[in-house]
Amino acid sequence: MTNTEALTLLDRLPFSKSFTDLQELIVCQSWEGKSYEDIAEGTGYDANYIRDVGAQVWKVFSDGLNQRINKRNFQAVVRSYLQHEPLTPQPLISSQTVQSDWGTAIEPSCFYGRTQELAWLHQSMNSQIIVVLGMAGMGKTTLSVKFAQQIASQFEFAIWRSLHHAPPVKTLLLDLLQFLSGQIVSPELAECELIQQLLACLQRSRCLILLDNVETILEDPQYRELLRRLGETRHQSCFILTSREMPGELELLEGVRSLFLRGLSVTEAKALLHHKGEFRASEADWSTFIQYYAGNPLALKMAASGIAETFDSDISEFLSFIQKSQYGFEDLNDLLDQQFDKLSNLEQEVLSVLATHQVPISFAELQGKLLCAISQQTLPNTLKSLKRRSMLENNLGTFSLQPDVMDYVRGSANSERNLGNF
Repeated sequence: MTNTEALTLLDRLPFSKSFTDLQELIVCQSWEGKSYEDIAEGTGYDANYIRDVGAQVWKVFSDGLNQRINKRNFQAVVRSYLQHEPLTPQPLISSQTVQSDWGTAIEPSCFYGRTQELAWLHQSMNSQIIVVLGMAGMGKTTLSVKFAQQIASQFEFAIWRSLHHAPPVKTLLLDLLQFLSGQIVSPELAECELIQQLLACLQRSRCLILLDNVETILEDPQYRELLRRLGETRHQSCFILTSREMPGELELLEGVRSLFLRGLSVTEAKALLHHKGEFRASEADWSTFIQYYAGNPLALKMAASGIAETFDSDISEFLSFIQKSQYGFEDLNDLLDQQFDKLSNLEQEVLSVLATHQVPISFAELQGKLLCAISQQTLPNTLKSLKRRSMLENNLGTFSLQPDVMDYVRGSANSERNLGNF
């Protein structure tokens, strides 16, 4: 069977729409009987990485077809499944009729991992609102754009807009309406009238709308009203929002689904950094380095650039440095500054306690270490807010910080003490 024929079969399996180009390649070449080593040699990837990606592919097949599938048996299982249960693909709108405006959205050409996340997004695409959550640099924008490009053909309109600079809500509404209606909309209309017109467009046409950096507008009451109306009003469109924290207006609404984006695995992260250059480290140090940055793609790439310039691409030497100094690169601190500066005094106090303690602690222990009664009384809400902002790790009833966040908070506290000595 040729690659083309294999891809034709894949198109009849709904869950395969979430596959990346590399995953499709692994399916096609595995269908031809090639080993992981052969595939790795032909693509330039590490064989272990190809094997791990392959394992993710077979898991998606297993979940989608409700039986255990591996590299050896998947061809026979898929043939049998399609023979006995022929699938009728959902009619798609011709890609030529889709009107799209991707604005300044990034092109996710180098895309690693996220197989399960993409599969989850495909299962959720009929939701009115999908919120992709995670810390700065976790890859929310890349994932959402990749997903949107995969499903855009099923919509009449597809548009991406960044809210990074927090444009007034009227500016965004006018922009969306002019694109969706093809007409100039009067700027004299009130925000409530513009929202009503937008909802009418969403009900009349199937629209895919991506809004990036939603965390910048969550304090704006007009944006909060817009989000509430989008979540409460029935329509046939899909909004994909990326944010560092969950909008409170959307938490309890039925038509809203959220995905918390965690870091890349060690194998995925190594493949990502392979394109930044050749780095030296033992397997243990690779794992320590990636876990230190919680698999955050942007943080890893920024750190890798600094390691290449300052430590001659020696990751082990860099780890030795940060273990002694607890200080990393300034551009990484800038990344955390953006989130830390938005925290309340109580939230910063909680992070400081967790950073000082260094190991996971229980709610009662944390409450006992806070300085004032007000902090102790409001701790549940403070923890909820920090978790919503992706600044906190919560596991088995204990609370802790990611290693890079912990060092950042401790470093900030030391800097403040040093300034106080002048």
